[in-house]
Amino acid sequence: MFFYSGEVAAAPLGGWETRTWLADKLPKAKEYWAVVRFERQGIPKPAAISTLLGHIAEVQAQADHRHIPLTGIQLDIDAPTRALPEYAAFLRQFRRGLSPSLQLSITALLDWFRDGTSVADVIAEVDEFVPQFYDVAQAADPVPMFSRFHCRTRARPALSL
Repeated sequence: MFFYSGEVAAAPLGGWETRTWLADKLPKAKEYWAVVRFERQGIPKPAAISTLLGHIAEVQAQADHRHIPLTGIQLDIDAPTRALPEYAAFLRQFRRGLSPSLQLSITALLDWFRDGTSVADVIAEVDEFVPQFYDVAQAADPVPMFSRFHCRTRARPALSL
C-alpha cells in the first residue's frame, strides 16, 4: 500500500523544508510504501537530501515501533525531461543515504520515455518506477515502451489530490 507521508518544499527564506509523518491509521496491507512529494515541478537541490533522509529515518523508526512493514520510499518528483541527468544524480546521492532495508520507487512522467532522453540513467538508480498516466484514454498500450528496463514497473493511474 502506498500512502502519502511527506513533502519537500522550497523554504520562504531560501533553503529547503521537508515534512514527513506516519499516518495514525493505515489499512491492513502486507507492505507499505511512504510517498514523499516535491510540491513543484523541478528537482530539489542536493542540499535537501540530508534533511529528507533524516525525516525518513524517523518515519522508519515509527513504523518499526508500530510493527508496520515499511518496504520502501516512493519519491513523487515531476522532473522536467531535460533535467533527467540531474535527477539521476539526485537519486544516486539519495539512495546512498537511504537505509539498506528500504527500497526506492519513483513516479515517472510518460514524456521521459521518448527517444533521446536520459530516462535509463534515472531508472538505473531505483528499484521500481510507477508511470503516471494522465489523459491517455486513447493512447496505445504503453507496456512495450517500459519493458526495455530491467526494473519493476507498477502500472497504476495517478490520483489527483
